[in-house]
Formats: sequence, C-alpha cells, structure tokens
Amino acid sequence: MKKPVKVKIVLNGREVEANFGESVAEVAERLGLNPKRCVSEVDGKAFGYSKFSEIKIRGGERVEIMKIVAGG
Repeated sequence: MKKPVKVKIVLNGREVEANFGESVAEVAERLGLNPKRCVSEVDGKAFGYSKFSEIKIRGGERVEIMKIVAGG
C-alpha cells in the first residue's frame, strides 16, 4: 500500500500537513467534526457540505472549516 503524499495547507489559520487528494470532508472528519454540520471556505470561496467530497487538497490551499451553530 502506498503512503499518502503529504502537502502543506493553512487550516483555520495554522499551517498543517494534509494528504494530497484528501477531500475537505476527510479533513473535517480527521478534526473530529461532523462535515454535515460544517461550512468551508477554500482559497476565499465558500462551500456547503454537498461539495465537501468534491474539493480535493492539492497543497498550498487556505482552508477554513467552521461548525454551524444554531441558537438564540
């Protein structure tokens, strides 16, 4: 089995390693977040959960993953 290629991204303001080709959904899950309850911004473009599996990490991206909180 091949080892994943590690790339650097900026995730929620911190430089971290991610796996090349990993989806935003996989990154969220690795952070312990439920992707269905998050929104994301990748390089300034906002995405809802329905697109998380389509967005693949290539390296160098600025990624923000935010948990949606409801309340009043």
